[in-house]
Amino acid sequence: MKKIFAYLMLILFFISAIPSFFGEKPALVLNYSEDTILIEPLLHILEENQLTPLSVENQQHETTLIFNSKSEQREAEKVLSVAFPSAHSHFSFVSAAPQLFSQLGLTPINLGLDLRGGVQFMLQVEVDDSVKGLIEATSINVRQQVRTEGLRSRVTGSDQSGFSLLITQSERNETDSINRLMEQLRPQFSEWSISENGNTLHFILDEKVQEEQASLAMQQTLNIMRQRIESLGITEAVTQRQGRDRILIELPGVQDPQVAKRVIGATATISFHTVVDSNQAAQIHNTRDGEPVRLSRQPVLTGEYITGASASMGEFGQPEVNLVLSGVGGNKMSDFSRSNIGKPMATLYSEYHQDHNNQLVQRHEVINMATIQSQLGSRFRITGIGQLSDAQDLALILRSGSLTVPVTIIDEQVIGPSLGEENIQKGLLAVVVGLALTFVSMLVLYRKFGVIACTALIANMVMIIGLLSLIPGATLTLPGIAGLVLTMGMAVDTNVLVFERIKEEMRAGRPLASAIPRGYKEARSTIIDANLTSLITAIILFAIGYGAVKGFAITLGIGLITSMFTGLLLSQMWMTKLWGNSNDKA
Repeated sequence: MKKIFAYLMLILFFISAIPSFFGEKPALVLNYSEDTILIEPLLHILEENQLTPLSVENQQHETTLIFNSKSEQREAEKVLSVAFPSAHSHFSFVSAAPQLFSQLGLTPINLGLDLRGGVQFMLQVEVDDSVKGLIEATSINVRQQVRTEGLRSRVTGSDQSGFSLLITQSERNETDSINRLMEQLRPQFSEWSISENGNTLHFILDEKVQEEQASLAMQQTLNIMRQRIESLGITEAVTQRQGRDRILIELPGVQDPQVAKRVIGATATISFHTVVDSNQAAQIHNTRDGEPVRLSRQPVLTGEYITGASASMGEFGQPEVNLVLSGVGGNKMSDFSRSNIGKPMATLYSEYHQDHNNQLVQRHEVINMATIQSQLGSRFRITGIGQLSDAQDLALILRSGSLTVPVTIIDEQVIGPSLGEENIQKGLLAVVVGLALTFVSMLVLYRKFGVIACTALIANMVMIIGLLSLIPGATLTLPGIAGLVLTMGMAVDTNVLVFERIKEEMRAGRPLASAIPRGYKEARSTIIDANLTSLITAIILFAIGYGAVKGFAITLGIGLITSMFTGLLLSQMWMTKLWGNSNDKA
């Protein structure tokens, strides 16, 4: 049974490693929101520029062109970006293995940014702004509650921990009204510590709630970033949280950072507000023409309810964005519009940008103001956006989610494909040289035992590659190759310990047939202890490390597990098969 399990595992990992041996072919992916691009005109444009793709895969809103070399891939991107300016293009890679492996879900190892080339962004997420937003929203809700009690109030102070509310006027007995108000507010805002000092109410937000709010904002930002990257069609991206308020994004294959930055770093969102008169509390924002508009402080609807958005040209040749709302959002818009037919509603566009002091400030602009003619549902459109490219970018951002807190790109790095190819060549050279020197050493020192050690080492390398291919999200990086080379030495070390122990048994007078199982038995505990301590270190590195450190830890950890499997199980099976009945003595 043990032999069957061992060989099944070896065969499984060998099959999963086959696509990695075939490698990948460079591909160019065109994404578009309009109708499918016709293949014949596309191929004609490529032929005119002496470019011939190996194959073309055409799907709804996406066309993939597979080329023989990266130079053809880059040249095709330049040509097609001019021919199809409305399409978003990005570099990708497809497996060169037979189609059968792709159908089975087996793909080559994912290569990291340092091996494939691409763009890396470090984002700063202003998570504390989510707490400020919660405090502001709560103060508005509390003031509405105050008005229902016949009281008037104003906010006298606000900071990161809470706000103070001054009761300025009462239509009835002020003391009784404040007491009733306090009884209503405490259960309604249970996460707040509410105290009373004369006519002033103090609201302090619990620190635990502040941390939960900041953590929630970070998780929402991570999810939105992943959705935005998926909307660009990049399937091999790495999106990782780093620390409390930073996100690392790696986009393998993307060589133009502006393409990704325009979507990933965008902080634009929209909200819908009623237009109010001078007698009501309002926020004042300007249209593109500079005309001030008074808008309600509480929006009718925000971008979080938008589930779909697409850009198009309207009846009068003006760009517009067609919106699709969620079920809850559609109901809210339907109820509001039914009660406000004949009244104006404005679309407020908001985004964060850095001022001349490198401080984040929010800019607002009323991009559309129209009178509600009839009851609206979950589908409607907005105009006044500018050019078609602006409408397309806004639609893409709204489709993938609007950020609830400001995000800035604090660092970006571009790694060219030529540097990635050079890293691959050097990494493979290190592996080949390491294998060759190890083989020579083992064959010279242990001769026939060395053949077993070399065979086990080859099996170990195949299993590592196969396991890396099977693990979702596992990526091979340059430090990962270093871990691979290190694993080779540690795998051979397992055989060295066993072989030396077998030699000791043979010097004590035991025949080879009995020395082999004795040697493995005596060396097993030492080998397991040594590998387990190293494995614990690899797990710690993986848990607390980022980027290169994590890539090294993954390869090292997998290599330690497979080296114990090949060194203690496979090699013993082969040794017993070949010399299990031998009566040779030292």
